[in-house]
Amino acid sequence: MSTSSARRPKPAPVRPEPIAGLRYLIDNSVWARVPTSPTIAQRVADIQRDHTICVTTAQMLEHGYSARNPVELDTSHRAMSTFTVLHMSPTTHTVALGIQQRLWHNGLIRSAGAFDTLIAAVAIEHDVTVLHYDRDFEHIASVVSEFREESLVDLR
Repeated sequence: MSTSSARRPKPAPVRPEPIAGLRYLIDNSVWARVPTSPTIAQRVADIQRDHTICVTTAQMLEHGYSARNPVELDTSHRAMSTFTVLHMSPTTHTVALGIQQRLWHNGLIRSAGAFDTLIAAVAIEHDVTVLHYDRDFEHIASVVSEFREESLVDLR
């Protein structure tokens, strides 16, 4: 047996170097899994260490909706307000409706909820990557090439 045909162990995957200035919007579908998934928690910690975290009003409202009492609501608002807030612009309306139209015209009827569509529109306008554990954003990405997303659906 020649040495070239001998099996060699595969090298460990190399994590790409962070891109300076990259901004992430971490969807509530991820935040909800951080306490129960060490893998997801580590990815979020890596992003928080290396990148700017952003939020939208729609996302903050969605996060607050999950609160079970006034204390949890206040805690949620305080935690989210530490991140960079991305505001809607006068064209957010047009971008969001365009996303919904592309989904429908590509047979993905009702495949993305209204808040996720609005979050995606703001992310596009601000050139932000959405980190998620939500198929809605994958559907949006399949029809909107300018939308950047990173799915954690395959992580546990």
